Amino acid sequence: MADLSFYSEIRLFPYGLEVGDQQSWINADDYTSPIFSPPFGIPFGNSMFYRLYFTDNGVIIFMRNWDQRFAFPNPPRQGFTTYYYTPTISVFWDDADVSLHNEGSIYYQEYDFTGKTHRGQSNSDARVLRQKVNQQVQKNFTNDFAATWILKITWDGVPAVPAISNLDNTNTFQAILATDGINTFCLIQFMEGMMLWRPESRDPNANNALIGYHSGLYNGLHYNDAIIHESDSTRYRPDKFPGRIVAQGTNKEMGENLSLW
Repeated sequence: MADLSFYSEIRLFPYGLEVGDQQSWINADDYTSPIFSPPFGIPFGNSMFYRLYFTDNGVIIFMRNWDQRFAFPNPPRQGFTTYYYTPTISVFWDDADVSLHNEGSIYYQEYDFTGKTHRGQSNSDARVLRQKVNQQVQKNFTNDFAATWILKITWDGVPAVPAISNLDNTNTFQAILATDGINTFCLIQFMEGMMLWRPESRDPNANNALIGYHSGLYNGLHYNDAIIHESDSTRYRPDKFPGRIVAQGTNKEMGENLSLW
């Protein structure tokens, strides 16, 4: 099972070096994170995955055994369709550029509550983060959830490509990927007033920002947030929308269930 929610927040969950996050020192146009391996796997769509990674371009990629890491800079122009074969969560997918020193950072931290590795549990925010994630899931999806593994990713002040032309208009947003080994949820937060990319300064054909997900199977579970059908000026300001659950379903079917938080 996989569910996706997003909402605007004045504050994100605490992030940064002071709460034990790792900071990606990238200095490259395209970046792929280290591979994360949830101790007992993570269900997504109809499959169980044991490896995943994220990129600077705002996507989380679930890996099959034979997969290699790619940065995936450009989202599909029409959004996710039947013919898409990479298991993906699109947090805010578009071509970022973090090649300049100290211009845009990605912070991340893995939390393992299974007792197998204890990653992240000694850090100050672990207990509160888990408690808040559990509360959000229990409030909006199911009462029977207690996260056993969480990955927190924060794209902080990330400029669009080319970075040299976009240093004053950056994006800050966050994804919290959580599972109990049976269900998987991704909470997406956009920092209010800090989604500042300028679609008007780009080739209109390049403005394909995407929020959603795809299970990576032919005709498999997939979702495109309705914001992709809006004007570019709206599409690139998801922080301006009230919080809502954008998708809810099971590993057999997926439907929309829109409601304000």
